[in-house]
Amino acid sequence: MTQGGTATELLADIVSDASLPLDQRSAANIEIGVIDALGCITAGSRSEVAERAGLTVADCSPPVGRKVVGTGRYAAPSSAGFLNATAGHALEFDDWEIAGNSHPSIVLVPAILATSRGRLCGASLAAAYARGFEVIARVGEAINFEHYRRGWHATGTLGAMGSAAAAAAVMGLDRTTTAHAISLACSRSGGITAQFGSDAKALQAGFAAEAGVSAAMLAAQGLTGRLDVLESPNGYGVVTAGVPPDRFETPLTKLAAPWAIGEHGLGIKAHPTCGYTHRVIDAAIELRSQLATAGIARDDIEVIEIALPEMHASILPYQHPTSADEARFSLPFVAALALVDGQIILNDFSSARWDDPVVSMLIERCRVEPFTPRRPELNYDPDEPDSVTVTTSAGRRFNASVAFPLGSPQRPLAKADVVAKAAALTNADSWVLGLLERWTELGDVRLLIDALDPSDAYGELSRRVA
Repeated sequence: MTQGGTATELLADIVSDASLPLDQRSAANIEIGVIDALGCITAGSRSEVAERAGLTVADCSPPVGRKVVGTGRYAAPSSAGFLNATAGHALEFDDWEIAGNSHPSIVLVPAILATSRGRLCGASLAAAYARGFEVIARVGEAINFEHYRRGWHATGTLGAMGSAAAAAAVMGLDRTTTAHAISLACSRSGGITAQFGSDAKALQAGFAAEAGVSAAMLAAQGLTGRLDVLESPNGYGVVTAGVPPDRFETPLTKLAAPWAIGEHGLGIKAHPTCGYTHRVIDAAIELRSQLATAGIARDDIEVIEIALPEMHASILPYQHPTSADEARFSLPFVAALALVDGQIILNDFSSARWDDPVVSMLIERCRVEPFTPRRPELNYDPDEPDSVTVTTSAGRRFNASVAFPLGSPQRPLAKADVVAKAAALTNADSWVLGLLERWTELGDVRLLIDALDPSDAYGELSRRVA
């Protein structure tokens, strides 16, 4: 691609250079991303999809085996990465980023935990995370949103490459070996948005972490891939996004200058649903207050109009959901529930709130109205917000619009809010939460991972502390 090498080699330069420091903004974003990911993994380990996936994986004792968070089990590295990422994505509550349009932490953290040998200090975890995120975001800048519009689930595709990079960083692989790990991950990447609303969505995150771990381990054994796989005439960019090779040039000039995690930031979810429903949820919550002030009863609502970009609407096809997976991708459901309750919580999905008579009535009164955005290169255009409009039986109209969802980099949650979210997800005591809140300072993050597993945490901790 350039005199400096191919795209995978230029990415590998950054991944394999352990001397590159993190700036304060990047470190702060990584800090909350890991807290959020561990909370989601712990809670998701009790989900049906994670438990059923676990039945397909054999136990593997330490030191070869890696911890399956929240379960008391150990599995082979790639299998542990698969199960932890699947669990973390199961509740649709994990973080997101714009450049790659993916859920980064939930593939990066499992891949790092799966490939670390012996002690893993907080600083090493943060360094590997930054390098994996760099690959996801810079490749994402080159191929999105064409890649996503074609139906690719970026968490499953770019996430595999990022996981391979993060794993390579933890393993200390050199530049050439790291480049081959990223290349091999391209061949294992996959996942399509047509699977949203099914178990496959969470599994696709698991497949990405599993692929990344396997790719790094294969590369470490000397197995190779084409180093021009991203930008070649029949390479990844052309095949999955239809973009020309020169689209990689600008993103690759920015590698670690600044770090992508500092440049783009993270979105921490305030609601356990698809991120593309969040502007609608926030608007409906605001609208609920307007209706209450005006004395409008729910029975007076005749029509609920939901306007959002057509790409966002295309992955939210469920009018009246019949399962928790579908409900997380149903605009009418989340709008109706937010109008009724003013919030959406995890228990709404286990209790099938879509069957509640009032919620069901409002679902049937919803109309989704996708629009063609003027600037499709922007995921969230502040000049074209999502909006929810309620028309009453008396002809009165109420409207609320939201440009950026709560928890986005433009409307960030404070670290204390992220810790509180993790506390609710893990049900951990104050001592464990203290470890989670200061994970960057830990000499061995495995202490925290054990502490998040109530089945054997304190016995294992006492042995290590002793």
